[in-house]
Amino acid sequence: MVSHIETATIKRCNLQFKCSLVDQSVSATDGKKCYVFRNSCLLASKNCQRKNECKSELRVITREKCKSLCTRFCPAIYKPVCCYDGKVEKSFSSGCELERYICETGKTCSSTQTGKCDCDL
Repeated sequence: MVSHIETATIKRCNLQFKCSLVDQSVSATDGKKCYVFRNSCLLASKNCQRKNECKSELRVITREKCKSLCTRFCPAIYKPVCCYDGKVEKSFSSGCELERYICETGKTCSSTQTGKCDCDL
């Protein structure tokens, strides 16, 4: 028996996106979870990364559909994170709580850091 092995050319995605921080939230899903991106360029960048990791691309969905996929409960673990939205800082008790807030509200962070915010308002 002769086995034929075909060689395929793997197309890698070039991760050289230069996205602005303009806030035009986009909701997307992998079929299980909702992800919210600050804008479509950041979603395209994430999809490029997912392609390189051999994962399926995230599909754009409505905010309403996204909300139905949000995590309802987070473990009671205190590992604070700080979200800066470009105007104010807001502390969350954990990364899960931050992800839930972003999913439910559609508001995103322009930057995050581990620990409680210095100027939490």
